[in-house]
Amino acid sequence: MLLPLKSKTPPSHTQQRTTNFLQIQSPGLKYPYFVLLFISLAAAGLGIFAYFTADNAMIRWETVSQLEPVDALINQFTQAQQNFTIKANGYLLTERYDASLPYINVFAAHIFLAFLGVLLVYFLTVASTLKRWPFLTAMLLLMFFLVTATLEGLELIPGGRTFILLPVMLFLAGPAYTFQAFYPTVSFAKRLGIFALLVSLLGIFIFSASIYSPEITSLHIISHAAPALLIASILFIVWVAYEIIHFLVWVNTQAQNPQRRHGMWQFMFITLIYLASLTIFFLNEAGVYDIDILQVNAFLVLFLSALAGFWGLRKREEIYGSMVTFWPGAAFLFLIFASITFLNIGYVFATANDPLIAAYKSLIIYAHLGYGFMFFLYVMVNFGRLLGQKLQVYKVVYDPKRLPFFTVITMGSIAMLFLFAKTQWFTYSQVRAGFYNYLGDLYNVSGEELLAERFYRESDILEHHNVKANYSLAGISRKKNFRNTEIVYLKEALTKRPSEKVYARLSALFEDKQYFFEQQFVLKEALQKFPESARLNNNMALHFNKTALLDSTHFYYDLAENFSKEKEVITSNKLAFYIKNGLPEQAQLVAKENAGTGYVPLKSNAVLLQHLLGQETPKPEYPAADFIFDTPTFTLLYHTVLNRLHTDSSAITHLKRYIQTKENAPHAEDFTLLKGALEQYHAQPLRAKETLENLSRTTSAGTGYYQDILGQWMLEQENYLAAADYFAKAKSNNFPEAPIHEAWALAFAGKKSEAMEAARNLQTAENPETVKEAAHLLAILEADLPKAFTFKYEADKVKFMQMQPLSEQIEFTGLLASIENETVKTAAENVLLSRYLKQNNAVATQQFLQAHPTDIAAKNVEQSDRNRLQALVWAKLKNVNALQQNLNKLYFEPQFQGEKIYYKALLAENSNKLKEAKTLYDKVEKVLPYHEDALLAAARFYRDQQKDDMQAYNILMTGITYNPFSVALYKAYVLQSLKSGFESYAASGMEQLTPLLSPEEYATFNQLYQAELAKIQEISAGWE
Repeated sequence: MLLPLKSKTPPSHTQQRTTNFLQIQSPGLKYPYFVLLFISLAAAGLGIFAYFTADNAMIRWETVSQLEPVDALINQFTQAQQNFTIKANGYLLTERYDASLPYINVFAAHIFLAFLGVLLVYFLTVASTLKRWPFLTAMLLLMFFLVTATLEGLELIPGGRTFILLPVMLFLAGPAYTFQAFYPTVSFAKRLGIFALLVSLLGIFIFSASIYSPEITSLHIISHAAPALLIASILFIVWVAYEIIHFLVWVNTQAQNPQRRHGMWQFMFITLIYLASLTIFFLNEAGVYDIDILQVNAFLVLFLSALAGFWGLRKREEIYGSMVTFWPGAAFLFLIFASITFLNIGYVFATANDPLIAAYKSLIIYAHLGYGFMFFLYVMVNFGRLLGQKLQVYKVVYDPKRLPFFTVITMGSIAMLFLFAKTQWFTYSQVRAGFYNYLGDLYNVSGEELLAERFYRESDILEHHNVKANYSLAGISRKKNFRNTEIVYLKEALTKRPSEKVYARLSALFEDKQYFFEQQFVLKEALQKFPESARLNNNMALHFNKTALLDSTHFYYDLAENFSKEKEVITSNKLAFYIKNGLPEQAQLVAKENAGTGYVPLKSNAVLLQHLLGQETPKPEYPAADFIFDTPTFTLLYHTVLNRLHTDSSAITHLKRYIQTKENAPHAEDFTLLKGALEQYHAQPLRAKETLENLSRTTSAGTGYYQDILGQWMLEQENYLAAADYFAKAKSNNFPEAPIHEAWALAFAGKKSEAMEAARNLQTAENPETVKEAAHLLAILEADLPKAFTFKYEADKVKFMQMQPLSEQIEFTGLLASIENETVKTAAENVLLSRYLKQNNAVATQQFLQAHPTDIAAKNVEQSDRNRLQALVWAKLKNVNALQQNLNKLYFEPQFQGEKIYYKALLAENSNKLKEAKTLYDKVEKVLPYHEDALLAAARFYRDQQKDDMQAYNILMTGITYNPFSVALYKAYVLQSLKSGFESYAASGMEQLTPLLSPEEYATFNQLYQAELAKIQEISAGWE
């Protein structure tokens, strides 16, 4: 297909109006043009998109979750009417708005480069159809682009980096020259296909041979080629600089009816308003006047000029036709340069390169003002009289009679240069600053931070206080944790172009309490400039939330809520504020109004509120095993599981998996605590103890805390000496509540002298509540029986009974009768029953139970304790019938339900159901490691019934490991060790018994030990 002949005479206006130009063109030209038109529209669309999303191009809002611990409950229990609370952290979740690290839009570079590749194909194709001098000009532009792209920096040829430019130039320019000079008849479509192939091969070669990643390669080409692309944009801006006034000429004179045309004065009025708006922009930029009015949008002006230029391009062929024909030359070149310009501007906004944004504004306004004013003079000089006569001037606007059109170009260029000179060529400095920002981004992505810092600093020198350079430098300092340097750069960034995001980031650097007033000053200044910023108001509310100024906090939360489009963030923060300050009514109202929310931080705070109020929450939805928790999802699951510790054991398996995920390490400690608590309250005390002991060994800050929890678990199981031992360890690890807990445990163990010493040591404690509690405990310990009758609180009588040593024979009947409160009386009876059992007086215990009957099905703590004692008495007295008939009716608290396994095992053994008994006794070791009678019975069963001395030994070993202060278990362990052939272990056990027994008791047991040892040695001697 032949290219269309280059017409020597332009078509008449009648032909232009009546001929549908594109319909008569060949498909080989028409369809490529449509594709290029679509590309241009896409480029414009990307530019517009980047313009409207520029606010998030480099700096993005982030919500930073902040956790404030509050006391939440793992469990509450009583021992001898003394309340104990096992606490855990609940986490109030608030969210502060912060600015992200500088974001470098590498994806935009990929898009830009892809479009440039397509546009390069079209440019080479169109250039090959041009005349000699336009062709040479096009090749010069191509070479300038390739030179500035610095392909040699990609080291495409090993050892020949300086020679890559010439082969690439020849690879692209050679075919173009061949078509232009030797094969002018080759169709446009074929040329387009050939150049598409060549550019594709070149692109593949560059990206495959480059020593850098595709991201760095794209950034390298775009960043270094920026000057050439800017030149192309300037050419286009100049090309369309006067098109708006040209369009105004058409608007004023195009009507067929002369009466409907506008005259000269109307044209002058609208044109001068347009030029005046451009002048106001210039005066502000030049610093001549600071006119505080709404200024014209430079990019809107360019967009309208581009539309007007596209509309009037064919009409101007009589101006440029001698050099380049409209079809296909100017028609294609216009779209190519328009696309490059839109992409250039879009990329500037996509990278938030504010010096270049300002430079483009100046270029657009100065060009439109200079060329526009000269075109206005050109029209008035040549056609002013015709405009006054309301003639159709638009038809002859490029056919001047007085002032030739080239004067518009010449004088317009001079006028534009004058405007630049008037601003001391500052736009040139802005362009260089923007170019250095591009290079800074390139080296920042490639990890060469020293070079990046150098270019960012150069950029800041050329345009001082530019946001791009200073925020990027602040980002580098932030990565290095150079706080003071980051503050300096952020303040620099705020000097010229204030940003609420930069203010938010600067205030975040003063988050510590020691910088309270510095943060307040920053936020106050920020709100003066951005009073309707919901995010800054939220941050100010969080700032005052550190104080007791509740009104100020509430005021700023209300402001934030009024201005916010993300109300769930503010609502969640307000809920946390109400919880923190003990305002349950307001908190419950907020939670109720947002009951159906899916916002995780708000749900987390709402679940915490329910837990603190004692309300059960719905069962959690467990994420996948490999789920990585962020702060909000962690706190939501944590609070939900914490709330359901006593009712739902299904979380144990899930928590194990989450803990094993390496990325969940920040939350592993809290999850492990929950896992241990779940094991404790769901009949897995052995595992619970192991979990928390491991936790206490692997953390330094929480060691005492976890040891105190273990002590309280032992206290709840009435293993008082073991509890005191854990509390002593916790005390040595500086857990503040451990000393008073130790004093109570010693007192309940009957160690009155040690308990009194511990209580006296607490009389000088820092916490006044601890001092008060220690004094209360000391008063009970120092009292005798007559004094106990005078106690103000009946619960203290129960404590008094519990604290008396078992070796003392005390008659508590009168003291028991003096208690009137039924709940307290039942608790006192339980203490007395337990005392009888520990004194091995099962008969007295049974008689007492018969004299004081209770409702065995009643569901309360005191009745649970009574039922446990009753079952134990039946077991000791071998009252199998009573145990069989009533076991299922007895109410046990959930954490003690496992004790029924022991009694079922006894019943099965008594019925000679040895297989069933074995299954049940197997569970005893795991479920009841704290229960002496259960462990002794299990060991005896394996020793006597199963003839399995090793398993009997293992059971007793578990018992003394769990509770190393149990005399009964140690005695059984020593004897079983001898029977199992572990004489050294038995000797070691005797050493452990020494501090647990009085000398008389030890001497008595030692006789038994020596006798058994002698038997074993005699048997061993017989074998020899």
